[in-house]
Amino acid sequence: RKVVLLISFKDCGLSNMPPLSVSRESICMLQDHYPERLGQAFIIDAPWVLSAFFNALSAFVDPATRDKFQFVTEDGEDRAIRMSQYFDLASLEPEFCGRATEPFNSHIFLRAARSLGEEYGLEFNEQAAMVADGTVRTEGAQD
Repeated sequence: RKVVLLISFKDCGLSNMPPLSVSRESICMLQDHYPERLGQAFIIDAPWVLSAFFNALSAFVDPATRDKFQFVTEDGEDRAIRMSQYFDLASLEPEFCGRATEPFNSHIFLRAARSLGEEYGLEFNEQAAMVADGTVRTEGAQD
């Protein structure tokens, strides 16, 4: 199983951007502690300084990891075309050029409570089906 990251820097600038050390440590963590678990990382609307930092750092990142990072700078229809190559746009939020009407709720997929815990490692759509049919209760769910 692979992890896909979608990271949006919409409305992010120099004044409110996380420190570059956080970006560096995140890349190192993925490379060193989760080798071969990263499928793709989509960096949406990255400030120019982050793109420049990544380009400088990429010389020190394993090429297999480096090639998994995609900086998405297109807008509108061009972005939708690019994202549709990797995702079903019906499951993405509008921020990523998707058509999902409900915002992503990680609690459904990360904190599903089941006695044997066998829902972990399932694909997104398999987990969603389990939540929809009541097989899995989300932590803190109201009856």
